[in-house]
Amino acid sequence: MVELNRVTAFESLSSAAVRKYLMITYVLVLCATHSGVTDGVRVWGALFCLAGLFLPWLLSRSAFWFALAFTLSLNLIYNYADAANHFYLTIYATLFFALEAYRREHGYEGTTINVPRALIVIAFLFATLQKIITPYFASGRLLADYFLNGNSLYKTLSLVFADHPEAVEHFVNAYHDVAASPALGETSVALIQPGDGFVELARGLALSIVVVEFLVFASFAIGRVFRHELMPLVVLGFVWGTYYFRPEFGFYALLCILFFLSRPDLKTHWKVLIVASAAAFLAFDVGDIEVLT
Repeated sequence: MVELNRVTAFESLSSAAVRKYLMITYVLVLCATHSGVTDGVRVWGALFCLAGLFLPWLLSRSAFWFALAFTLSLNLIYNYADAANHFYLTIYATLFFALEAYRREHGYEGTTINVPRALIVIAFLFATLQKIITPYFASGRLLADYFLNGNSLYKTLSLVFADHPEAVEHFVNAYHDVAASPALGETSVALIQPGDGFVELARGLALSIVVVEFLVFASFAIGRVFRHELMPLVVLGFVWGTYYFRPEFGFYALLCILFFLSRPDLKTHWKVLIVASAAAFLAFDVGDIEVLT
């Protein structure tokens, strides 16, 4: 079922430059904004990225990308358990650039595996499986937590449930009360439900997310679908649709970049839309902008 076609990341000077600048800009934003990055990695990672932006010849050197990947990997020493999925994907993507540059430097033939596509396939496969086997997500409890702490669909749910703003305020206050309690094991608070059907809505959306992520996985895994001329619509629909649901800017930008890397044959208008979307998410991340949620 999975047919990973051959791709060369350094197909031409212009496209290679766009891809490398896009990737290095993403890593710079990640180092600057990601809360899970330690100070040392933040500083050295940013310095590497700035050097690459001001000294473009560095971006063609495998040593540069290996050093950047190694620097990002150091963050896992202190933050292994809590590192976001897209942080791991970032490390793998920088290693992809390093290996491609290494092959060019030593005259090796390109890999027969479309590595960016493979990374997306693996990421969505494990993301789907994790959601299926994790009761905290499958039961809708995780989504209910997002909704009740006001971090997702606040405006939309306030229109659906008249008591949603009050429920969010009560949840946040209860959270602070529990967190401040010296005896957490003995602390219990009653929560306000926004309205009838809230629990069922959270469970239904949880199931919908699993289905959508599986469909995205299948779209990348099945060669005929992946190479279809309308495949960019799947990617754009997913990132912008999911953004409305939850603003995970870094992941959406990285997904656009990996898709851009995996489909060098895209028509110009699709390339523009994919790159523009990645740039928009990076801008949202830097400016901490949230709209329509």
